[in-house]
Amino acid sequence: MFVTVGMCEAVSGFLKCNQPKAAVYACVHLNHWNKAVELAKNHSMKEIGPLLSKYASHLLEKNKTLEAVELYRKAHHFLDAAKLMFKIAEEKAKKRMRPL
Repeated sequence: MFVTVGMCEAVSGFLKCNQPKAAVYACVHLNHWNKAVELAKNHSMKEIGPLLSKYASHLLEKNKTLEAVELYRKAHHFLDAAKLMFKIAEEKAKKRMRPL
């Protein structure tokens, strides 16, 4: 219901109704992934892991690997960030290019 009026209004409405999970899903539905991750972290939601994976997959589909690395770094998922950086390094090494 709130989603039809916009992201900010939806998030405010859900948070006023003490429904942070619905606010996060509204952000995901409207493709505002950064806000969704921020809300999930601020409200100590257990669903942050799958949400991060979903957003990272979304970024990787759009060939935004470094943004996915940054997302994992901000969320303190350093191993996932390192795996992506290793993948970038491998690809650059195969092409004999300078990394980054």
